[in-house]
Amino acid sequence: VQGKHGGFRFMHDCAPDIVDCVVKDCEEGAGVYAYDRSTPHLRDCVVENNMHEGAVAMNQAVVTMTSCHVRDNKAPGFEATHEGAFILDRCHVHENVGGIWLWENGRCDVRGTVIIEHKAPAILCDPGANTQPKFSRGTIIHGFVMANDADLDKLTPERGVAWQKPEAAPSLPGEDGAFKFEYNMFTRKQ
Repeated sequence: VQGKHGGFRFMHDCAPDIVDCVVKDCEEGAGVYAYDRSTPHLRDCVVENNMHEGAVAMNQAVVTMTSCHVRDNKAPGFEATHEGAFILDRCHVHENVGGIWLWENGRCDVRGTVIIEHKAPAILCDPGANTQPKFSRGTIIHGFVMANDADLDKLTPERGVAWQKPEAAPSLPGEDGAFKFEYNMFTRKQ
């Protein structure tokens, strides 16, 4: 799947199962968008080389990804905002411009997933919001985590999470490319 304004867009109450699909090279949007109360499930998929996020969950959407690869996107691999959520099971998230970023009431449930990010924070939880990150057994994080103390306490070996901290913290991306602000009342940007 390749689209000028993004790949998949899931809205309302849809609940599709997408299996063995490649979403790549989307020029002006994320590979996967989920809005409203949609609950898409992607299995054995690859989301790569999009000019924006790999996947975005907004409103009350819950995106489940199982055994997927999300790589080389020009913005975070995953971004959840409002009450959007991600469930990641046995996924690989690497070399995006950020790994999993949660804003407002964004949530994630990450199990057995490898996250490798060097360009921007691997995990970013909006410190002034009510984000709800959950990391479970088998999760490996290589990269910087930007979060409040309560969220950092969830990244412990006792909880089955291996976290390899970088020697230096990366900076947040500048306002260019996927992070450039251009007013458009029909799109969402932080």
